[in-house]
Order: sequence, then C-alpha cells, then structure tokens
Amino acid sequence: MKNIKINQINKELFDSFKSLFPLDVIEENGCCKIELAHDYREIWGFPLLAGSEYIDNAIHSLEEHRKVIPAALYRCAQDINGVFLVGYYIKKVKNEEYEQGLVIIPANRASKEENSELLTSYCFEREPLYNSIISEEYFAQIKLFLKSYSAICKRYWIQDTKLINTSFVERPVFDSEQKEQSCAATSTWNTEIYPDFMRPISMIGDIYFDFMLCNHKLVSLQREVEDDDNIYDLFEEEGINEFFSMPSDFIENNYKSHINGWCETLGYELSSRKDLDFKTLYDIAVPGLKGSIIDQGYSIGWCGKVAFLGVGLDKPLYISPTLLKGITDVGDFEQTGNDNKAYWRNRDIDYRKKFATHNLVKVGDDLMPIKECKKKLIDSTKIALQSCKNPMKEVQKGINKYVIRYLKGLSRCPDEKKAFEFLEAINSVKICADEQEILYNIIDWGKEIRN
Repeated sequence: MKNIKINQINKELFDSFKSLFPLDVIEENGCCKIELAHDYREIWGFPLLAGSEYIDNAIHSLEEHRKVIPAALYRCAQDINGVFLVGYYIKKVKNEEYEQGLVIIPANRASKEENSELLTSYCFEREPLYNSIISEEYFAQIKLFLKSYSAICKRYWIQDTKLINTSFVERPVFDSEQKEQSCAATSTWNTEIYPDFMRPISMIGDIYFDFMLCNHKLVSLQREVEDDDNIYDLFEEEGINEFFSMPSDFIENNYKSHINGWCETLGYELSSRKDLDFKTLYDIAVPGLKGSIIDQGYSIGWCGKVAFLGVGLDKPLYISPTLLKGITDVGDFEQTGNDNKAYWRNRDIDYRKKFATHNLVKVGDDLMPIKECKKKLIDSTKIALQSCKNPMKEVQKGINKYVIRYLKGLSRCPDEKKAFEFLEAINSVKICADEQEILYNIIDWGKEIRN
C-alpha cells in the first residue's frame, strides 16, 4: 500500500449522504445498502465506446476506464456539490458487441426532494427539456466531471473517451469513412430510437460503482479495499493522499421482473416520438393487447414511455407504463396474436370513435398526419402519371399501389369522401386514358388542399 490514508466514514458524512441521496439508503451490519432505481426512474448514461468485438477486449477496456474514475472525481471535487456517484457500465447489445460507458447519479442539489426530481422529471418533448437542462448548475457539474474524466484518460493514454458527447440536442453524426471522429455516442446506438442519455436501470446492463464524492470528499464504496498497485500508483501521481471508506452494496428493485413479465394494455393512448431523422412517429394503443416490455434503449423517465411489443405485432408501441397491468401468461400464443391484430388493425378509427377526432390516418401499419398523407399522395400520383403516359400494365399496377395506399388511408377519415371516390374510380378503371384523367383530378384536388 502506498502512503495513502484510508478513513472510515464518519457519522456526519454518512448522514449528509443519506439526507441528499434521492433513493433508499440503509445501514446494515457495517454495510451501506444503496438503492439504484425505483419504479420508472432512470439514471444518466454516457456511452464511451462503439463496441468491442470480443469479451476479453471488453473486459480490458472496462478495467482501463473504470480505474481512473476516482482520480477524475478528485480533480473536480471542490467544484461539485452534495453527492455525486460515478460508475461504469457494460452491456452486451448484439452478437459479441458491448456498449460501455459512464453512469452518473447526480445528487448535488440542496435536498433529497430536489435531487429526486433529477430522476423523475417527465417530458414528452425532449428539446425543451434539454434546453433547460443545459442552463442548470447540476448539469454544468456533470459536464465538468466528463471534461475531467476525458482529460485524465488522455493523460494516461486511455483510448476512446473522445466519443463522449454531451450535446443533448444535436443528433449524432455518422461518417462511415471516419467513424471514430464523427460518430457521436448515444445510449441507443444500434436502435432506431431518438438518442437519449437517460435509461432505466434494468436496461443499462452491469454497473460497477467504486467511488463517489460526498461534500467534496472522495469516498470508496468497495466492500474490500484492495492493494491494487495500478490504482494507488495513479492516486499518488494525482496527489490523492487520503479518502474515506463506506463499504456498500447496490440494490435493484423488482422492476426487472416486470420488464420480463407479460402485460396487458388497459386503455387507449395516443402518443408521439421522434426517430433519428427527427421524423415524428405516432402510436395509438388500444385496450386488450397482450405482450411484454422490450429493451429498445428507450427512455421511460423523461418521456414516460416504455417499448411494448404485442404478441403477433410487427412493431412496438411506445406507451405509458401506467397503461399496463401484469398478467401471468398469454395462453395460446397463436390465438393471442390473432386477437392483437384484430384489436390493433383499425386503431385509428376506434380511437376516433371513443374520443375526439385526431388528424392521423393509417397507411399500412404506419400512422401519419392527414396533411403529410395528402402530400405523399400527390407526390406518388405525379410519379404514376409519368409512367401512365407510356404504360406497361404490370408496371403501372405496381406504381399505382402507392397511390391506392394513401387513398385508402384518407378514405377512412369521415370528412374525406373525395378520397373514397378517387379510390373507387382508380380500382375500377379499364383504360389508360381514364386512369390519366383520374390521376390529373387527384393532382388538381391536391392543389385545392394547399390553397
């Protein structure tokens, strides 16, 4: 052991930690039991790596990045208030690829209640939330730590920290020619979900917490303090000559069992979200769907949503957790899948009947605003018209299917009788000249819509 003094945590420091940490803290037989997550709360996750091909590489990277966390905490200890936990996570995402990064639990506001807000703030639109976060003092302290962590990794030649991205509003940029320089890390890489840096505890993988800051003091959370030459050489190099010890275990709640169980939807809900291209996607849930919550890296804190995949459905719904009740099983999977498809098939019409009208139409399995559907109808009609001038029957039939698809969606709206008339006409047309006339009429109708 180097010349480093290890102090047992005193009552004053422990009471301060307990009064500030937003979740449960229990002292039991000389060990501190710390709750990591509860209900639908989340923790901050900052991915560092784009993935490791083999488990041995992933473990090596884990140890390299994990050991410098306490030194990075020490560098900015005087500028971070209250309690500040930093850990390292690793999660297998597909095949032999692993997502790795930092987990941060900030409790650097003045009270337990205020710190709880950092884990439970709900928001359906991320941009306004991110804009407000950037001006917050606690977020400035998070960025300060990340800057310190990146600098210390650079000093000790630890790679890949340049992938840290703390610009919450800007979408990630990917350049296949220069991946390392251009690929901004997100907590949802390998998914099609809008990037986010908050994740429920049950969806972030294995987490390792070794140290934290409490009232500007460096505190070890390890059950046993090991004489690790690498770590203590680093401590001596960084001028760390003492720290406090608070042996701790971290407790996860029973939410994981809920994620792995079967659920049934209880009511109707219309919700929206954004994909990586900032395109807004819509979902309508209906009662009676049976399925399970799946790991899509999707936020269930700020936006209050879970990814729910009904048995037999091709795509997940993003709905409120309160819309679900737990069930033991789903019985006959084939029958359940057929029922789910029947419940969900006309969800836009069913929702419109039960509640006020909305401006969405179903095109295939996708929902889109009426205005967007009309625009796509006109665009596909113009393409069909160009082909129709020199027709080949089978080719024209294939091109017309896009026109028909949008007309079908619009014809489901109670106030879109014109779309139904066009649909009837184009389905019954016999000769090319009549088809051209119908297509011209659809385009003229589109001009009226825009006026």
